[in-house]
Amino acid sequence: MSISYFYENHKISGCSCPRYMNLTQEALFAALTKPLSKKAIEHLASTVAANHAAALLLDLSFDVNPQVAFRAAWILENLCYHHADSFAVVADAFIRRFERQQNHSAQRHFAKILTMISRLKTGKVNKLTLENQEMLTRPVFDWLLDGMVPVAVKSHCIQILANFSVQQPWIREELLNTLDFLESSHSIAFFAKAKQIRKQFQKM
Repeated sequence: MSISYFYENHKISGCSCPRYMNLTQEALFAALTKPLSKKAIEHLASTVAANHAAALLLDLSFDVNPQVAFRAAWILENLCYHHADSFAVVADAFIRRFERQQNHSAQRHFAKILTMISRLKTGKVNKLTLENQEMLTRPVFDWLLDGMVPVAVKSHCIQILANFSVQQPWIREELLNTLDFLESSHSIAFFAKAKQIRKQFQKM
């Protein structure tokens, strides 16, 4: 499949994507170098699912080009939400590589994915094992404590740790102490999420 075919024959909202043809890493990378609408992101997620290209997408979410990595992570989130069976193929690799994600824009989507799969009780993406949670707990706390990580990412981290606390009770006290420590230096949005989690813990 040529890049020219890729661009000339499958244009949807700023995205060019052959949903039912072989999708190469070169073609997928080319699509990710351009600004993409939400509709285009959703279409690309469908294309990746149809072409069994989730592994390529995960690799591109770590690309040195920050915009490519961000868009790949955004599509990966859509893949998890709308095409869980396709995401399940790379779920283990996603878990192993989670802490290596340094792109703050991509971190937002990685954290959203982990929020989703850490609360799933049923479905095609298996619920995280205790071993998975133990592997991820420290990186999630690190992101929460990192002053350079955006609040939107930290909000997801708070929810992830609250989800983990069901099987790891020690996390509850540690998270509450961390929230007490961080609240004074963060925004109203952070404070609102912290308040929500405290209420959630009170009901448990």
